[in-house]
Amino acid sequence: MKVSEKSLELNVGAELLALLRNNWGMPKAYLRGLTQREEKQEGVDFFVQLDPATRICAFQFKAPKGAVDGPPYRYTLRRPQHALLFDLAQFSPWSVFYVFPYYVTTGKLHRDVPDLIKDTWLLDLDQMPTAAAFVKEYEARFG
Repeated sequence: MKVSEKSLELNVGAELLALLRNNWGMPKAYLRGLTQREEKQEGVDFFVQLDPATRICAFQFKAPKGAVDGPPYRYTLRRPQHALLFDLAQFSPWSVFYVFPYYVTTGKLHRDVPDLIKDTWLLDLDQMPTAAAFVKEYEARFG
């Protein structure tokens, strides 16, 4: 059975939150999910809210395409959403990320829970301008 993007958001997000709180010294971190309207406006799935003296991190999850687990994992990036994310990243470098979990099937997900982070890639957007990200060869590799 295929894993939904929402399932990946919930499970990988929970692991990210545990790391932030327990391993990276941010005990007051919490996730703030967005409504669909807010997500369309902001371009992200959820924010990690930290202590007021620190920054906010934004994450946009992408579920892999295909029916089986194994490389190459392929994802679809959308230009309008990417433009919003890149603009947001310019305000605070190292705070806006694509999240690419390498999970297509529930079998692999069940096997790796509670350590899905080990097969998930975070891509920082602050050095990824929209025009450069959507040249043909880039779309062929990530689309």
